[in-house]
Amino acid sequence: MRFCIRFLGEFEILSNRLGNIHVKPNKFVVTRFRNSNGTTAWLVDGRLYGVRIRKSFKTRKEAAAEKASLESKALQNSVSMRQLPTTLTEEQAREAEALFQRMTGKTRSLSFYVDFAIEHYREPEHQKTLVAAIAEYVAAKKHEFDQQYISLPQFNRITWDLRRLEKRFPKKSVAEITVPELVAFLESRKPCMKTFNNQRGTLGTFFKFCFHRGWVAENPVLKVPHYRIRQRRGAAKTFSTAQAQELMEHFETFEGGRWISCFALCMFAGIHLGVSDGEITKIGIAK
Repeated sequence: MRFCIRFLGEFEILSNRLGNIHVKPNKFVVTRFRNSNGTTAWLVDGRLYGVRIRKSFKTRKEAAAEKASLESKALQNSVSMRQLPTTLTEEQAREAEALFQRMTGKTRSLSFYVDFAIEHYREPEHQKTLVAAIAEYVAAKKHEFDQQYISLPQFNRITWDLRRLEKRFPKKSVAEITVPELVAFLESRKPCMKTFNNQRGTLGTFFKFCFHRGWVAENPVLKVPHYRIRQRRGAAKTFSTAQAQELMEHFETFEGGRWISCFALCMFAGIHLGVSDGEITKIGIAK
């Protein structure tokens, strides 16, 4: 009984020690030799985990096929690979293996993500990088500004917002930008709801521009949420009659009265006062 226990213990120790030994399979070689009867044969020679293998074939093609088969078996044994019949090419099989490795830790199957991409992704007519698309859009807006269809502050705001988008996705095409990425971009600086809506509007017109030119299959901004803001009524403060009188009397003498017409129009006609790009500058006052 003691002998059996001692034998089992030593066997366990030897097994553990042998388990740490990694025997590398040798590569098989194909050599040409001449038989005693004068015919030529091709010999496949090598070792598969210590077992000597020697096989002869009449043609080099048969020998090469056997060599590839033996090396494949050696590789399967070393990395736990399986040899399965498939219609995939070698490149397609490698891509499938890489995708399954990326699926580690995912709760869904690979087919779920493939079906999702097929359903939601639409190939655009023409691929366009985001950098090139923004450059064309800004050039179009610059033309609108030159024609006085948009103001300088509006043009600058469009340019600033799109430069930020370009900096966020410098190497992507327009079609590759997704809705979650746009939402994360708009929320990155934690803006107020009004600023969020304004920047969303800028991106919406930009992607609409891209959609009309076939660079995207659909406008992704349409799926970006829009905040509804309730305006508080009666919150604006207005001047009393006495305050308005005091202001106008002040500008009658300030700098020789050159600002009196400007403030009169802004106060009583509701024209926005903005120097140097406000509405009042369009009528030649306050320049």
